[in-house]
Amino acid sequence: MLRIKICGITSVEDARMAAEAGADAIGLNFHAQSPRYVTPERAKQIAEATRQGPHKFGVFVNAGVGQIVRMVRDVPLDGIQLHGDETPEFIHDLRAKLPVTTRPSATSADALDLVQCCVLKAFRCADSDLAVVVEFLRICRGYGSLPDAVLVDSHVPGEYGGTGTTCNWSQIGQQRELLGNLPLFLAGGLTPENVAQAIKQCQPDWLDVASGVESEPGVKDPEKVKQFVAMAAIGRT
Repeated sequence: MLRIKICGITSVEDARMAAEAGADAIGLNFHAQSPRYVTPERAKQIAEATRQGPHKFGVFVNAGVGQIVRMVRDVPLDGIQLHGDETPEFIHDLRAKLPVTTRPSATSADALDLVQCCVLKAFRCADSDLAVVVEFLRICRGYGSLPDAVLVDSHVPGEYGGTGTTCNWSQIGQQRELLGNLPLFLAGGLTPENVAQAIKQCQPDWLDVASGVESEPGVKDPEKVKQFVAMAAIGRT
């Protein structure tokens, strides 16, 4: 089932609006150089205000294991998006230190499940070639610690996402099988106008959008968010 993540949420109002529009997840950016950066205090407010709403992903760029673990405990987060130059060894070390918590069971109203944050590794793929992703995953297997999903973003030198530049969706779609069973998040320049085409050409499991539904960096446009969700639904058919 195709799902939608609205990334770069910076306010409680935008988080609630995204949830009401049909987003399955939101992204909270902890990279201080990003125009969509949120402080830990603001992120906690957003997470608590949408506790029963969409999944919360924390976006980190070359942060330390300790910093990420503290954020998971304080906010709290459902997922971790590693959007920098993190290595397979880093993922192994992070998983070893992530806390395990309890969440309401998805199968029983009276039970709790033990869960750990999922780990999403982002790749900025030059020429939309997944070869670098495949090699990264091969090394991860050697550590016995694969990410739970991969995100493919466009490659812009010196930037760590949010550029509004699209990928070669058709080429990524042709290489999907190289990822095995890992879910694919597609990012990079998605908008209400092009998302249906991206879905048809790439067949991702998740759509990840930030700048394509904004009125300005860090401020989501309610109408664009609604249009994005609606056009994604058309792309599914």
